[in-house]
Amino acid sequence: MSGTWLLYTMLSTRENSVSKLGLNPPSKRVVFTICTPTKSPHSEPVNGSSNFETREEASLASEISNEFCAILDFGSQYSQLIARRVRENRVYCEILPCSITARELQEKGVRGVILSGGPCGVYDENAPQLDPEILGMDLPVLGICYGMQVACQSTGGAVTPSTEREYGDTTLLIDQSDNPIFYGCDEKLQVWMSHGDRVNEIPDSFCAIAHTENTPLAAVFDPTSQFWGLQFHPEVTHTQDDGKILNNFLYRICRFTGDWEIQDYVTRSV
Repeated sequence: MSGTWLLYTMLSTRENSVSKLGLNPPSKRVVFTICTPTKSPHSEPVNGSSNFETREEASLASEISNEFCAILDFGSQYSQLIARRVRENRVYCEILPCSITARELQEKGVRGVILSGGPCGVYDENAPQLDPEILGMDLPVLGICYGMQVACQSTGGAVTPSTEREYGDTTLLIDQSDNPIFYGCDEKLQVWMSHGDRVNEIPDSFCAIAHTENTPLAAVFDPTSQFWGLQFHPEVTHTQDDGKILNNFLYRICRFTGDWEIQDYVTRSV
């Protein structure tokens, strides 16, 4: 496979978060990593990589599913983890550079977009920016941490330094429990925060759907652009939602069916 390391672990069949939401559950839970060789098989790929070494490998993987979730990488240490969580839900995804345009995403035929976090502030020099037209593509977009901030800032909102930096376990209070992103979640939820800035003002079409003691806009929603923003990190295990938030985005919002399986890719590529 042109030097690509492929590691996959099949876990025993068991009920996962999909079945808990009353959806069609995957028959198996798949945990795997696909990465381009670096100095060590355990090194992370360069930010913005698609996790496939060649276009042929990416094309082969995408042919196995008609559904495609794009993850735009703003430099987060968790971008690979986001991809892993999406694939555990049997949804095909690629990590793409955050500089990608709306037109390029349309050409790829994506059905949902996730904006990763990142180490920068939106007003830092050379901070990565988002093509604002991505929020006008008439498809669901989920912004995580910096991804939420850059989306709000690019559409007329304001981001300011937090009076108190939030890092670690934080209690999230859900204000709109009927929002599909929070389906099945408790109204008080322990989540993982890691931010020094926060969204202070949101565009007129946005609304707040959750808050914490120090962050009034800890989660936002825009029905016009189908944008959901989370200041916390749903992809890490420290967020105690049992995987429901990402699952809700993929299945209840993007309407993926979960037809992609890593073993199909392995069988056809070997």
